[in-house]
Amino acid sequence: RYKANVARKKGAVAVLFITSRPLATLMARFQKWLARPSFSLMEDEAPFPQFVISQRMADAILKPSKTSFATLQRKIEKTGRPASFLIKKTRLRIHLQVKSEMKETQNIIAYLPGADPQLRNQFVALTAHYDHLGKRPDGTIYNGADDDGSGTTAILEIARAFAKNPNRPARSLLFISHTGEEKGLLGSKYYTNHPVVPLQNMTAVLNIDMIGRNEENRVFIIGSNFLSLELHQINEQANQLIGLNLDYKYNSTTDPNRFYYRSDHYNYARHDIPIIFYFTGTHEDYHQPTDTVDKINFNKMQKIARLVYLTAWHVANLDHALPLNGLLKSNQP
Repeated sequence: RYKANVARKKGAVAVLFITSRPLATLMARFQKWLARPSFSLMEDEAPFPQFVISQRMADAILKPSKTSFATLQRKIEKTGRPASFLIKKTRLRIHLQVKSEMKETQNIIAYLPGADPQLRNQFVALTAHYDHLGKRPDGTIYNGADDDGSGTTAILEIARAFAKNPNRPARSLLFISHTGEEKGLLGSKYYTNHPVVPLQNMTAVLNIDMIGRNEENRVFIIGSNFLSLELHQINEQANQLIGLNLDYKYNSTTDPNRFYYRSDHYNYARHDIPIIFYFTGTHEDYHQPTDTVDKINFNKMQKIARLVYLTAWHVANLDHALPLNGLLKSNQP
């Protein structure tokens, strides 16, 4: 994907990936994956065509230039540098049929006004995603109890608690249930492109995605110190009243699982809005129909929801904006 994006930025209209494996074997392995529809926002750029071709086809394309795939590969291995050149004597004509279908969906947003006339135009957002994977072709339902039924119900209960509290926080609160998370964070992407309040008025985003499984008292905290060290400290101080095990195992932009990039908070962080991602990890039922409600640890969910409530309360009552002094703002790894 990275190479394709670079090629597109440099003016390519399509990319051909050459596989060293037998093409039939490769296609058989990825047939189901390749047959899945892709999703994008209507406002997005047109999809960038990408093709996988065999070495035989690559050699046919390269033959007029008096070289071959193997020759170029040896050159790259010997020099450790790209062997780029312009193929002038070959013209490719590709016929591609694309069937497009429009699907309508929506983000769901609730608003609780803040009590301070000077600060109520600043916002703390609590977010989750209410979409999942739908059904298999045979009608089997992907239940999504943990992913992200757990986060969706948590922000509903947090919203209920804030609404019932006679003491309102100084800043206003947004409760956002995103759509399209499973299709590429599309709901949060759309929201940050078309926010209901200016993004510069967003103080922080607390994102809850999968908090109902695995070890009893453990919650993974991701991104809390990436943009604001104070937000990280507030969350840790709030946890002194809750007593969860805050695990920072995945709190890295270079984590091979790439969890920081895989939930809705990321689209807010891209706009320099401090975030925390609350997550209790994947499991054997992740993205399977067996992610059912009977396996949810509700006591654990309750503890995490209380932590998010307290953190949101503290942030919403700060007499200053969160400083952008986190690890990513300091150019630290």
